[in-house]
Amino acid sequence: MVRRSLRVRRRPRNRRRRWSPVIRTHPDDPPLTAAEAARVAWLIARMAKRGVAGDDVDQRDLQRKLDRILDGARKRADTSK
Repeated sequence: MVRRSLRVRRRPRNRRRRWSPVIRTHPDDPPLTAAEAARVAWLIARMAKRGVAGDDVDQRDLQRKLDRILDGARKRADTSK
């Protein structure tokens, strides 16, 4: 019986990763990658949790993070066209 190498195969460095659209949050928003979609879902859940605490709870920091993710996705979508 021939033993196979247990070496991990790695992707060549000269190949670029391609993103694939996963979800659309709004018709005006760009398509999101899986990582971006997960971060957006997490931020929305945190915003909902703070919303349960009351209307006087500040959510600007989470909104800025969400806007930053969507701006990066828009920039990526514009450069890929």
